[in-house]
Amino acid sequence: MLTEQKKKFADCLRKGLSKTDAARMAGYSDKSAASRGSQLSRDEYVLAYIQRLDEKDRKTKKSAQAVAEMNVQPDPPGPEPVPATMPPLIATQGSTDPLDMMRRIMIMNEQVDPKLSLEAAKALAPYEHAKKGEDGKKEQRLTAAKRSSATFSRMKTPGLKAV
Repeated sequence: MLTEQKKKFADCLRKGLSKTDAARMAGYSDKSAASRGSQLSRDEYVLAYIQRLDEKDRKTKKSAQAVAEMNVQPDPPGPEPVPATMPPLIATQGSTDPLDMMRRIMIMNEQVDPKLSLEAAKALAPYEHAKKGEDGKKEQRLTAAKRSSATFSRMKTPGLKAV
């Protein structure tokens, strides 16, 4: 799971700090910074995060070089700039349905950023699942009537026998 501390550690590593210094800057104690730095530098989520950031940097450099080679001015930004925190796949798919957007955020960030995934799941939950006992007045009356009829069941009529 990629936590905020792990993200800070990865960002410090990318800036060129040593593993120990990066762990200190991320908020780990001075006593455990050396061992935590070594552990975090092998953590699969930290490595994946660093790789994603490197790929993103590589893509932006390539596009900037291509624009410079063509001597063409880049297009002005659109009416809605995409927030920096939004993952690129979500930003490019351009869905107008907020529920669909929340589902994609929740699914895509489950391993990468669990906090964001959890927030999306919380926001999406009321639309996907009704609360227990959240019925309308008619449904509540009907269930109460069924409950009370089960408690006070009808007595059987006595069987008539010929003597």
